[in-house]
Amino acid sequence: GSPINPPSGKIPTAYIAIDADESINSSVSLATIYYYYNESDVSEINESSLRIYYYDEAREIWVPLEGGVNIDDNYVWGNTTHFSLFAVFGEQKPDLAVESIKTPSSMTAGNTYTIDVTIANFGGRAFNIEVTLKADGNVIGNKTIDSLNTSEAKTVSFAWTPSAGSFTLTAAVDPDDNIDELNEGNNTKS
Repeated sequence: GSPINPPSGKIPTAYIAIDADESINSSVSLATIYYYYNESDVSEINESSLRIYYYDEAREIWVPLEGGVNIDDNYVWGNTTHFSLFAVFGEQKPDLAVESIKTPSSMTAGNTYTIDVTIANFGGRAFNIEVTLKADGNVIGNKTIDSLNTSEAKTVSFAWTPSAGSFTLTAAVDPDDNIDELNEGNNTKS
């Protein structure tokens, strides 16, 4: 660990101290730092969000290096012009859940009603979130939520005209498993 707080919303994966005296630091025009990681090191982190940061002591903040991540070969890289304290940070994976399905207390066949589905995110940020509502397995509609931040919830509304009889409504978030989540088991609710 490190006594220096990570940037907001970031989870530390590694801290790297590269000590160099001033004569070495002053002669560095450009160096690339590579940090190789194991999948188990980032199991709760969105791999594509990994970046190397350096600690700016004067401003007391972490600053991202120009760089990126290779998720196929499991390394993150960054370009630097000096050596100091570095860290690898990433964002937590999302954890999307269907929080509620709200329906009118009674419905009459042939009339159109609004069904509200609330989606919550208990993990890291998520984007382009698909929500599907079904009645007895038949799709009523699909909606997309642009984004959900950590601890945020949003409600999408579906119009539904039931026929006669009783139905089980089921809502699903990320029904095609396009988003890598901390918990995939809370994505549906009936």
